[in-house]
Amino acid sequence: MSFSPEPPSLMGANSIQEQRERWDRKRSRTARELVQTEQHYCHQLELVSTFFVEILRAKGTLKQDIRDAIFSSIKDIQSVNQSLLVHLENGYLGQGLDKFCSHLDHYSKYVDNIYNAKKVLEIQLKKNKAFRRFKKLQEARPEFKDQKLEDLLQTPVQRILQYNHFLQDLTANTSPDDPEFEQLSKAVAAVMAAGRWYIREGWLKTVPPKGTEAKPKMFFLFSDMLLQAKHCSLLLPSSGEKFV
Repeated sequence: MSFSPEPPSLMGANSIQEQRERWDRKRSRTARELVQTEQHYCHQLELVSTFFVEILRAKGTLKQDIRDAIFSSIKDIQSVNQSLLVHLENGYLGQGLDKFCSHLDHYSKYVDNIYNAKKVLEIQLKKNKAFRRFKKLQEARPEFKDQKLEDLLQTPVQRILQYNHFLQDLTANTSPDDPEFEQLSKAVAAVMAAGRWYIREGWLKTVPPKGTEAKPKMFFLFSDMLLQAKHCSLLLPSSGEKFV
């Protein structure tokens, strides 16, 4: 009995096909999880919008500037994500995410305001008895399932970070020849930037690789990175306290 191994060209073709099938399985799994979590997320946004933002506006329990400080751009975010969900449920991942990324300024605004929102909410809960009672009644609704407003207000920040992981997985398991590959790649960078927020800056002493003398360096701390900077050249006009 003789054994004839497969020609190298056929073996290579099989290997490529198997790789594509693995990509497809992983991509399908990630896409399915993205849709399911997006449905839950949109429901959370709807809870805040319907039972807090809209009713508070109608009742006048909080002044507009206070409402804006607490809820920021969450209504705009809800609208954008409802549109994204429709695209995802119909299988248009690249198209939906591409359109979604054109509205990420709503997320940037929300993320930048999140600490102020928390502070204003805490003040209102201490000083405003009517709002405190209203919040307690709304959270007792069966739709909330023991979720607190404080936790729901954090969901857009958490979600933008989750998008980064989903998009990286989708891109990694999408063939570069796929029409959606470029859209997904651009979305990764856009989402990462939208989910980044400034924390603090300051001078730290660093020890150079060669030498023992510690030298002061300016650092900028963001939510996902630490940047080291140096003064602009003194030869540049009006450089002031600018760093590069």
